Amino acid sequence: MKDLNFVGINSEYLPIDLFNKLKEQINLLQGKTGKQHSLAGNIREEWDIKEAIPLFESYIFNLINKHPNHINFLLSEKKKFIGDTIPQLKLENLWVNFQKKYEFNPVHSHDGLFSFVIFVKIPYDLKEELKNGPGVLSNTNVASCLQFYVTNVLGKHSTETVFVDKSYEGGVYFFNAETKHCVYPFYTSEDYRITVSGNVGWV
Repeated sequence: MKDLNFVGINSEYLPIDLFNKLKEQINLLQGKTGKQHSLAGNIREEWDIKEAIPLFESYIFNLINKHPNHINFLLSEKKKFIGDTIPQLKLENLWVNFQKKYEFNPVHSHDGLFSFVIFVKIPYDLKEELKNGPGVLSNTNVASCLQFYVTNVLGKHSTETVFVDKSYEGGVYFFNAETKHCVYPFYTSEDYRITVSGNVGWV
């Protein structure tokens, strides 16, 4: 996975047992109706999987504790509370995107304090995407890519493009919920690109 630690976006791979449990939850969901999540995505199938929250909450909280930039942000946010109020973290929601060919997620940010994306299934070959997508002659060929909008070390706004391929399956990006990002469409597969996302906030 592309290392984005230098802009405060952390990455790692899910423990295999947790990844397998997540896939089991998704397999139960596919082909059934459920509560569709209200999101920015131009994706027809985006479904809540709140029943999987207990599986993930402690893991997600551990991600926060691993990285000084997340801990420092959390401490600064706690200072906004007054008096005896002691805020507690909560994994507020969890949803799965079944993204089809030509669908996309426009530039957006999330609610809460932190957000994450887990890559569950990447159905295409990245080389074929970049070779056959409409941007093949462009100087910014981003077919199928994930892109973050960040502030670089010089304090200037920039983009970090992540060329997601099959090696990303089981991988996680964890970031400040206000970080704007988007997902470009893919073109060469009839199968689903499956990702899971969620938000962490205060109880």
